[in-house]
Amino acid sequence: MRDITSEVLAALLTAPHEAKEAALAVLQQKETAPPRPEPYITLAELGRQLNISTCSLWRWRIPGHELGGHRRYRFSEVDAYLNSDQQARRAKQLTLERSAKRKQQQKGQ
Repeated sequence: MRDITSEVLAALLTAPHEAKEAALAVLQQKETAPPRPEPYITLAELGRQLNISTCSLWRWRIPGHELGGHRRYRFSEVDAYLNSDQQARRAKQLTLERSAKRKQQQKGQ
């Protein structure tokens, strides 16, 4: 079994002063540990989390990142976009396009 106290004490003896102060603040719960970066997720995972079709997300042109030739997304960025004026304009544009397409189809019948 690992003795974490011994490891902490050994690290304490070799750590620079600034690191000791930062570690002490975390241990005393005066500060929290630095947050982990938000992970990148796939369009399918994003769709599951938002309960929105991946086709809709793609059509709405949600913001994403190219990583290794694959498109990945950060939930917080997409959530901010979905609540933005830019997305509201895009949704209105898509609604108008669908409406015009339906009218053309009805004329053709």
